[in-house]
Amino acid sequence: MIQQILIFEIILLEVTPPVWRIVEINRNQSLHELHAAIQVAMGWKNAHLYSFSRGEGKNKAKFVLPDKEELFTGNNTRKFKLKDIFHNPGDSIEYLYDFGDRWQHMVIFKGTTYENANFGYPRCPAGSRCCPPENIGGPPGYQSLLAAIETKNKKLLKEYDEWLGYRYNPDKFSANDNLIFFAQLARRIAK
Repeated sequence: MIQQILIFEIILLEVTPPVWRIVEINRNQSLHELHAAIQVAMGWKNAHLYSFSRGEGKNKAKFVLPDKEELFTGNNTRKFKLKDIFHNPGDSIEYLYDFGDRWQHMVIFKGTTYENANFGYPRCPAGSRCCPPENIGGPPGYQSLLAAIETKNKKLLKEYDEWLGYRYNPDKFSANDNLIFFAQLARRIAK
């Protein structure tokens, strides 16, 4: 049976130049599985809590994965299927990753396609720029890192290199060539 695939554009907010991804995922997947696909596509390490939200004021709906201590209230992301939330191209939801650094993403439903037996899903066929490093201090910390790279500030770059353990390249991104690996990794995070 051929499955319908939803196409999303994920845009990391409050950073310039833009960091974005296209993610394709089965419409029967849950919001939690979309979270896993976003983690892999963006390059996050799934080391922090997350939430989805949509609407405003009294109509605002929040979706979370309840933790063991039940500190956060909201709708359980494992119980909401994408097909029940996204109906028309342009429908969107906000995705917040890491409540400390506050990485806000806009997730925009772009349209549908049908499953291709040559690909594993979910998959990330396109995007731009490398995801910011974890725990960099949110958008302000990331912009400071970019400024150090742009100005070629040797002292700051050395400090960042030592802290990160590698030389960060903000322009590095390539769509995942091994689509099956992407799908398997996203499924593992979603468990």
